[in-house]
Amino acid sequence: MARIVRARYEDEVLKPLEKLDLRDGEEVRVVVLPKDFSELVEEIEVEAEENVERVLREGRERWVRWYSIQA
Repeated sequence: MARIVRARYEDEVLKPLEKLDLRDGEEVRVVVLPKDFSELVEEIEVEAEENVERVLREGRERWVRWYSIQA
């Protein structure tokens, strides 16, 4: 499963800032992005979640209006 993980580079070792579900010795691919880019991705994810919540809320409101007219 692909995911974005924050990490810190210390003493020539890249250290993840959260637990990874990996076996000892397992190899992975790493893409190094500047901190600014990852913050942008997080902002986009938050905005997308907010848009989904808004769309669902509006859909429920429309269904309630439609149902109340039909009843």
